[in-house]
Amino acid sequence: MSWVLQVKVLLIAAIFLVRAHAVSVLERADDEELQCYLFQLVQAMWFERLDKSCLSQFLVQRCMPPFSSLLRWYVVFELHDPAYAKCFYCTYQMLEENMIVLFGDYI
Repeated sequence: MSWVLQVKVLLIAAIFLVRAHAVSVLERADDEELQCYLFQLVQAMWFERLDKSCLSQFLVQRCMPPFSSLLRWYVVFELHDPAYAKCFYCTYQMLEENMIVLFGDYI
């Protein structure tokens, strides 16, 4: 493997490690603080490389049920851009599945 390819692999791995660490830091935030930054966190998903990133999974799990409807509307708002729609649609699907499990027939 060439050294350029090795560096590229290391950089990609580092990006995932940094993102995972950032999510672990977010796990310590209380609901009020998380709600203050929720829109910006949803916008940060534009830069995720995976459709089901650790950030999107964290937001879906953490926002149930305190402010799941707010997260839902922020994600729906981001569906307008075809370049990022797949990532946001995957997050929307995860959110809807969790809401069905949690609220069942009340949705």
